Amino acid sequence: MQQVRPYQSRARRFLKLLAAASVAILLSSTVASADPSGSSDADEQERVTEQPRSEWDFSVYNYSGEGFSDWAQGPGFRAFFTEASARTQLARIEDSANGWLTVEPRAFSPVGKIPTASSQRSLTKQDSSANYNGVLGADADAKLKYTVAWGGLKEQVAIGEKPEEEADFLFTSVVRYDDDVLTPMANGSALSGYGTVDGGIEFENETGAARFSIPQSFAIDSPRSGKAAADKDEQGAGQGGLLEWLTYSTFARSGELWVSVVVPWELLNRSDLSWPLIIGRF
Repeated sequence: MQQVRPYQSRARRFLKLLAAASVAILLSSTVASADPSGSSDADEQERVTEQPRSEWDFSVYNYSGEGFSDWAQGPGFRAFFTEASARTQLARIEDSANGWLTVEPRAFSPVGKIPTASSQRSLTKQDSSANYNGVLGADADAKLKYTVAWGGLKEQVAIGEKPEEEADFLFTSVVRYDDDVLTPMANGSALSGYGTVDGGIEFENETGAARFSIPQSFAIDSPRSGKAAADKDEQGAGQGGLLEWLTYSTFARSGELWVSVVVPWELLNRSDLSWPLIIGRF
């Protein structure tokens, strides 16, 4: 039997509270609305959709329509981004078979505090990356980046400094999907209700083929230089290397999956960390 770590149990209890408190909000959210971006038709008509220059061009370009402001194309998929505060989902991923997921990140928050969606956010583009400020909370020293790459859409959170509150923290995303086509799976079983996942998550179609996947999350810190690099410990702190594989706490219901990366205080409180701490999925 797998041992449940204390911080996993705390996070799971909190997700139950979170889901119960958020029912009204979730039921009022839709994947598509008449004007999800809050922008006018004239604004969208003025913005011209730019096209990739080749199949190897993963750069983020301007996009016009459907409430999104930017897009990029990768091998077999397309990714759309927006900074519009009126739109709940921040990104949408589509595959070659017209399957889709939308992602709504929530504030980086301690266990016990409801992670809200931020209305103060900005988007900047750099090559194949969409970089967000403010998405993870106005008071959080944390930044979110999506990078379009050969293997898919990569997600990275950079935590600038140790949080003041001594608690396990959650990075939560609400993932929405077409449940007539896709089923979220982990370790060979469909996700339903509350759970803990040590590993990755796949969204399978009716034939059992994985159309989308969320790899296991991990933590690395920033590489040090000079003497500090020579003093790195056996766990790799200060090398920019892997520090720890992280666990997901999940809550699944029809067409919606809450996925919370559990970042334990034991990791955040390490005295040998070189900040920023990077939480990634590659």
